[in-house]
Amino acid sequence: KAIEGKIQIESLSLAPLIAMLPANKELTAQSGLLNANLIVKLGTDANQISGDVRLVDLAVTEKGEKIPLITWKAADIHQLEYKLMKSVQQQASSSLTIDELIVDHPALRFEINEAGLSNFRRLFSKPVSDQPAQSADGAKPKALLSLDIRSVNLKDGEMLFTDLAMRPNFKVDIKKFNATLLGVSNTPGRFATVAMDGVVAGSGSMRTKGQAAFDDPRRNHDIAMNFRNLPLTT
Repeated sequence: KAIEGKIQIESLSLAPLIAMLPANKELTAQSGLLNANLIVKLGTDANQISGDVRLVDLAVTEKGEKIPLITWKAADIHQLEYKLMKSVQQQASSSLTIDELIVDHPALRFEINEAGLSNFRRLFSKPVSDQPAQSADGAKPKALLSLDIRSVNLKDGEMLFTDLAMRPNFKVDIKKFNATLLGVSNTPGRFATVAMDGVVAGSGSMRTKGQAAFDDPRRNHDIAMNFRNLPLTT
């Protein structure tokens, strides 16, 4: 009725795993290796995976695009715990807790198309017909995945930002990008503390501080952004 064991993974290619992501367009991994030390518990009431994971030299590309969607040199996930609760009466619920996530040298291509949709929303959003319906009192349904990350650290990253919904089109790069997020959770009413800084368009600087809610990314943010020495040509 129960199985418990340890799994050690060394230099496992990420390409087959990236191809399995539930994206609306094919994603491929040009590179990337997985290393992990995990404890797995399989039981009648719940399945649980815990441990440390390291993903190195990842490069994910959207089919038809030349510039990768996301890359990083290394991502370390410390004290991960994923739990899947089993229930006959209701849908299965799951939780993911992470003590610390550190991403070294991340690079991100973030685009907003002419219709105002970001490339990530276009890739991963579900059709309206697949969205869970609201209850009779108008309350949002409870998320099936409970997320709790104590701290997220992005170090020396880069972002290529494009907004095609603006006229004229807006493009800018942010380099030496660093970000810290404390208390990331999708529990309603919980806020994460956010701090970011970076070099914009080669000579400008950006500093961001505030808080953000992850239960509904479209609202409940309170963030102050300060820019200095931005070139007007940009």
